[in-house]
Amino acid sequence: VIELNTDLCPKTCRNFAALCSSSETARRPVKGGVAGERNAVRTYRGTEFHRIIPKFMVQGGDYENFDGSGGGCYETGGTFSDESFQIKHDAEGIVSMANKGRNTNGSQFFITLAKSSHLDGKHVAFGKVIKGMDVVRDMPR
Repeated sequence: VIELNTDLCPKTCRNFAALCSSSETARRPVKGGVAGERNAVRTYRGTEFHRIIPKFMVQGGDYENFDGSGGGCYETGGTFSDESFQIKHDAEGIVSMANKGRNTNGSQFFITLAKSSHLDGKHVAFGKVIKGMDVVRDMPR
């Protein structure tokens, strides 16, 4: 269970909640498909945690390519601006947006496995795991 901080990050939380609650299922891209053909469904349902770094974080949310190279925001499929850096990466269980630099938030997110203060001011933290952190801790194993 993830508690979202809608007061500080309303747009980020709406994006995350919309991707969580979509009833459709993401499909892996077809190898050898037509160039430029996109059939990505904007949802977390059916996606995987594609990046797991022990004692640091687990990352998921790439509904497009399933490998960390894709996935835009729910509304437009593009990116959106950073909202707030007030929530710090000061503990395990912090839920934060993955990005490719300032103002490039899309669908990818990560959950910290330890204090990660070097991410403060670079990634928008918008929630915290309040139940089920034992499952997240077990992912690197």
